[in-house]
Amino acid sequence: MRTYFKGPTSISDFNLSECRPTPAPPTGDLLQSAILKRSMNATPNWQAIAAGKKHLRVIFDLKKDLIGNDDYRIPRNMSRLMKFSEGRWLTAEEDGSFHFYNGFMNGDSGDPRKRKISILGLVLSYNQKTGGLELLPADFEASKKIYPDLHDTFVGQRLASVVEENAVVAMIADKRETLASPPCHVQWSNSLRFDPTDGGGKCLHFTAATEGSLFVVFSALPKDKNTWYYVEITPQRVAIYKVTGAD
Repeated sequence: MRTYFKGPTSISDFNLSECRPTPAPPTGDLLQSAILKRSMNATPNWQAIAAGKKHLRVIFDLKKDLIGNDDYRIPRNMSRLMKFSEGRWLTAEEDGSFHFYNGFMNGDSGDPRKRKISILGLVLSYNQKTGGLELLPADFEASKKIYPDLHDTFVGQRLASVVEENAVVAMIADKRETLASPPCHVQWSNSLRFDPTDGGGKCLHFTAATEGSLFVVFSALPKDKNTWYYVEITPQRVAIYKVTGAD
């Protein structure tokens, strides 16, 4: 691997600035939305949603991540399975598992007659005509207790959609969220270079701290992003990706 800086390099201390990924091109997002629309016959019925009779997915479309209290975080393109159970809205982890600690009933969302859903404490009102989840004034006040940095410019806006889960929706939603969080501010080091001809194998040991995802990137030619392989490490999963079609 090549290095992009001069002088001695410490392999024990890297301090990288905050990562701000570049938004995906709008045309690609519109295409994904069109496929999503073709994959479903109609918007989910509220009675079916509240009764928990259908497998449902909530898909967000935000400009930036929402950071809340107690490590709650909603990535700007987050997609999660959800269900209403025992008076609470449960939001699944990335692997599809449900846990009681991700259940909320704030902002009257525990009353099905209100047609409100609480996703990790963010209260949104369901519009059955569009399948959209909108932030109404009362929802804003309730959500601010969990997401204190939530701005009032979101009031009246559609922040997410609810769709019935199927194979096409799951595939597109997962791809959309993955593309929303690529690695950035990558720093290369000759000190961490691997020799691919060494048949004995190599180990990489490190300790790191981050508020978001952690990426470890490998490349035969760092300046060519099409050769990048990166490992994403989060509290919920470890995933390996191959960059394709990079500019």
